This record gives sequence, C-alpha cells and structure tokens, in this order.
Amino acid sequence: MAKRIIALLTDFGLKDPFVSVMKAVILGINPDVELIDLSHDVRKFDIFEAAFILYSSHKYYPNGTIFLIVVDPGVGSERKVVVIKTRRHIFIAPDNGVLYPIIMQYQKDAIIYIVDESKIEFTPKSRTFHGRDVFAPLAAYISLGYPLNYLGRKVNVNSIVKLDWYAPIIEGGKAKGQIVHIDSFGNIITSIPVKNVPWLKVGEKVLIKIEGKGEILAKFVRTFSEGKHKEFIALEDSFGLLEIALREDSAANELKVYRGLKVEVQRGKEYEY
Repeated sequence: MAKRIIALLTDFGLKDPFVSVMKAVILGINPDVELIDLSHDVRKFDIFEAAFILYSSHKYYPNGTIFLIVVDPGVGSERKVVVIKTRRHIFIAPDNGVLYPIIMQYQKDAIIYIVDESKIEFTPKSRTFHGRDVFAPLAAYISLGYPLNYLGRKVNVNSIVKLDWYAPIIEGGKAKGQIVHIDSFGNIITSIPVKNVPWLKVGEKVLIKIEGKGEILAKFVRTFSEGKHKEFIALEDSFGLLEIALREDSAANELKVYRGLKVEVQRGKEYEY
C-alpha cells in the first residue's frame, strides 16, 4: 500500500526552522507518511497567493493526498481550523479564506469540518506557532485514519470565511473572470479556464477589457514564440487558465494592473499569421 502523502504549503520560507519542525512533529506521530513541499515561498501573509497556488496545483497530486496550508496571519486569535474533504483529497487550513476556491470548485461534493482543537493532543501549545502545535499533529492524525467527524463537526459553506475569488462566467461570446496571479515574468493569469471558452481559436484576436485599465487587442496563440516582439498575446497557461502576456516583456507593468481586477474577454476578428 502506498504511503499517505502530506503536501505542505506555507509562507515560512526555509531560513528559519519552522518547516522542518512541522515535519518532525508529523513524522513523530506517523513515521510512515511521505512529505512533499508544495511551496514555502508564498508572499508573507498573502492568503490569496496561497489560495491560487493550491487551486492551480492540487489536481496533479495522487488521490488521498492531504494538503496542509499554514498561511496564518490570524494565528493565536479566535479564527477556526478548517478541514475540507473532497472525493480525491483532504485540505487542512486556518479559516481565513485560503480554501474558498477549492470549495467553489468542488461545492457539489466538498464536506467541510470545523476542527475541535481540544481533540489535538500536543504540548506545549504556543500562541504563535500553530503550524507545529495544531496543524502538523492534525494532519498526522488524519493520515493515520482518525475520523473527521471525531476531530470536528460538519458545517456548510456559509459558516466559513470567504475570499474575494469570483467564479468565471462564460456567456455567448464573452468570458468574465478576474486576475488571480501575476507571475515573475509579469504575465497576467486570469481565473478563466480556456477549455470552457469554445470560441477561443488560435490565430484569432480577442478584445480584453480590464477593470479601470481600458482594453487591448491580443492574439490567441499556443506558445509565446508565436507572438511578435512586445506584442500582446493570450494563451492557455500550464494550469489551463487564460493568460495575458507581452512577448519578452511584462504585461502587468505595461498595463499597470494588479491581482483582483476583473477581466472580460470578447471574441475578436480573425487574425492571419
């Protein structure tokens, strides 16, 4: 039987011992678990960035993977601990909105639990390092098969914190979404899944309207190389989302955009290479 996998996503970085201590706690409870670092370079306190990283990458992990997310600016406060169980995976995080996109994606079969922290036996329990004292042991217990209905109580989606994450809308010749990420190249990632927009055709132009920033025409292409130097292009990124780029330059800097802005894409006229 394959080992149970726990994938860790934090904003701790690797300079301090926080990540390794969390791993030590997990392995002390379940030495047979396999630990994977999803990322520890989330921008400090950036719940939205953590949500995007999780949303875009979780589907590549094997069935049964437990995702442990500790981006927790409310540590030590009255914020709750949430566990989400879907058909394929389990997600553990503070109740600060980081799991909201996952819930929206799997709302038909997602089961939400609020954890009873008194069931997590680990000492000492500090007020500032719940990654070690709450989340790590919780993930380890779940990996050992502790029933979720023992560790917490079921709630509905209205009981948890939501994120300003808008589900994409595809209507006729329009696709609406928002900017969910800007990568290190300045490429603009939207929440619009390309597979859901049947009229996006390679070689055609699309009209892109960005909230408060006007509009641009971009050519829909398969690869960056199909655009001309400093030409706006649109393409499907490696996670299946619609990406807006400026060939060999930063589209985000050129358009002065930032995450969260709403985006509308309309079908344009056919474009010949």
